[in-house]
Amino acid sequence: MAGQFGKTKIGVRMRTKSLVLAVVAWFLAMGCAPTSKAVPSTKEVAGRSCKEPDELLDVLTRFSTAVQAHRYHGAIALLTPEDQARMVGKDGKVPEDTKKKLDALDFKSLATDRRIDLVRGRLQGIFDCLPCLDQGPAVALEKDLQKPKLPSEPASPRGLEKARKEMAEKFYRKIQLGEWQEASGLIHPDEWAVFLDDEQNLTDLNERRMQAIEKCDLDALVLKDGLLTGLVVLLEPPVSELYLRAGIFFDFLESNQIDEAIGMLLESEKKFFLDTHGNPRPDRIAKLRALDRDQWRKLYLYHDVLLGAAEAAIGYENL
Repeated sequence: MAGQFGKTKIGVRMRTKSLVLAVVAWFLAMGCAPTSKAVPSTKEVAGRSCKEPDELLDVLTRFSTAVQAHRYHGAIALLTPEDQARMVGKDGKVPEDTKKKLDALDFKSLATDRRIDLVRGRLQGIFDCLPCLDQGPAVALEKDLQKPKLPSEPASPRGLEKARKEMAEKFYRKIQLGEWQEASGLIHPDEWAVFLDDEQNLTDLNERRMQAIEKCDLDALVLKDGLLTGLVVLLEPPVSELYLRAGIFFDFLESNQIDEAIGMLLESEKKFFLDTHGNPRPDRIAKLRALDRDQWRKLYLYHDVLLGAAEAAIGYENL
């Protein structure tokens, strides 16, 4: 793929912690395309009232990513009122020691911890899982990010190609796990800056765009000053391609061919327009159909599938 979308501003929400839910990797596909798969063991936790692993894992993922982005109030808003009351001070602020404990949570163990449950869509038991920092953190809070080392013989074409492949595969693993800080350290700063807004934020939309990268596309990444470039070109196909695909998408919507329209979306986008039984949600389909054709530039194209429709039609704050 070559070319770029004009100068569309890309918002990116930077993640600063090196740990993330290992369960994210469980429902990402191995190979060239991400999919969603439930973790059967989630159903078997004794005493847990929630029997919907996908729903529980989704809330846990949003909780962990909010903590990693230092959006502590957003993370705590996903908890039951009881847990919220124990973690927020009378002044409405999150105490510093609570923030440190949230940062030190061993996220990968929460999915199978018998204390964790989902009650009316909110997490219960997070407070009981907070580590006692007096006994040492459950996990390392910070890791010095070091610039990847090039091979000892940088002038060797074979050595450079080996380093490029290893770095590209490492970048792929980091983005699939949501380890955005470490992933950003592998991309040349001049290129990574394209994905940053004034507040250095990374949106869910752009996370999904990066996590849609396939292993077979890693050859598009090349080395510059010992770091990877080519990410912008990889994610930005020619505007003409997007225009044509978006036109087909809107044609389906206008002709009430909803299944065909949804079928054009990336898997992670489809769930925003379907109910628990996999049927289209009338309220959200109505918002999708309310989009004007002139808003096609709000969409993104990747390997003939569209994403960004949920954010354009529903709004990030309502997802």
